[in-house]
Amino acid sequence: AAADLIWAFQIGYFGSVAGGLGALLLLRRGNSGDSVWACLLLVLALLFSSLAIPFALGAAVWLLFPNGPRPEWNGFFRRSWVFLVPAGVYVIWWLGWGHLAENSMSVHNAVRDPLYVLSAIGYAASVLVGAFPIRAITESFAWALPGLLITAGLGYLLHRRGRVPPEFLVGAAIGVSFWVLSGLNFIPGREFVSSRYQYPSVVMLLMILGGAFAGYRPAPRTVRVIAAVAIFAIVLNAATLVFAFHDRYKKYEQKNLISFSAFDLARRTVSPDFEVGAGVDDSARVDAASYFKAIDRYGSPALSEAQAEEASDENRDRLDQLLVLGLPVQPVPATRVIPIRDRCRELAANSEASGKIRIDPGLSWISAEKDVLIRLNRFGTGRGAAAWSASAGKPIGYRIPRDNSDLPWHIGFQGAGRVTVCPARADSQSLR
Repeated sequence: AAADLIWAFQIGYFGSVAGGLGALLLLRRGNSGDSVWACLLLVLALLFSSLAIPFALGAAVWLLFPNGPRPEWNGFFRRSWVFLVPAGVYVIWWLGWGHLAENSMSVHNAVRDPLYVLSAIGYAASVLVGAFPIRAITESFAWALPGLLITAGLGYLLHRRGRVPPEFLVGAAIGVSFWVLSGLNFIPGREFVSSRYQYPSVVMLLMILGGAFAGYRPAPRTVRVIAAVAIFAIVLNAATLVFAFHDRYKKYEQKNLISFSAFDLARRTVSPDFEVGAGVDDSARVDAASYFKAIDRYGSPALSEAQAEEASDENRDRLDQLLVLGLPVQPVPATRVIPIRDRCRELAANSEASGKIRIDPGLSWISAEKDVLIRLNRFGTGRGAAAWSASAGKPIGYRIPRDNSDLPWHIGFQGAGRVTVCPARADSQSLR
């Protein structure tokens, strides 16, 4: 469930679960005045995320079955506004905005939904007891087997007890509706093993288990076994969170912060529309204008130059490439620059663009014997960021804008042949 803790898109799940549980606790007390607060909590839960929908359904089930499997229709209709008000809020939202969202419900998903639900139950149980590392073996619907065993065990328990507690009906309504809706709306990234689904899944499974055992008083020996399992699960889950942060999320953090460093360094000349990727796969886009507006108010989260120099090789190379694109480093017509011949240097292009020389910000003049790819290093130490190309026998002007760092650039050429690099000045039609 780490994604729910650190991902802004998912953190609303905590608000929905808290609001939903609070509403159910108030309804369970049975006081008429508490119904108003329960309704408000369900609305609040809905404002956090659509995870509130299963909890609203759970509230309806509690009002219909407050004392067991026999429905009490009079009380249900009298207090139905408790869940109808949040339902109305949802309908208003859906009519205004929600219907514009992509809908992935399909016959294919509906056919697979029972397996999805059982697999979600099975995997949630493994997360609950700390056995989630088994996920490394399989993420398939093989998890439906332990889910089926858990479901059968709950059925057997309720049969032996000779009663179905209302708490079980509420927990089952919430959990099953959540898993059914998730399966119906399945797309890649919404697998039942997804990190973001484990927090609500475990909460709901605990509600189901707690409901099945409602009124049961375990023997001291049973309590000790449950406590041992709980301690094991808590320790293992906490250790996994620490490991996952350092082994996985830390590198994403550094990658995202190094991207923001490019904004900070290139602020003098970067286009307001220039974007960098953030998140696990760069799918979240952040533009320069929005970034600067945020840091002017809250401060910059980016890495300092010293921190950037200590970053991984991959991220230092990433920073160089982003600076090339963001400043931007670009060619200019050779007719608009005048090379300073007495300061020209010659170097050989090669497959690794090695043998780089220092190049100062500003204008330069480049002439290559053969077609070459220009490579620039600053923070990185590898082949270098791709920074345009030069054609054989066709000199070009080359401009590296000044930015907020004094760290020098180094230029090299990937290809073959000799390349001449000269500092340059603008002619009478110079670039500003």
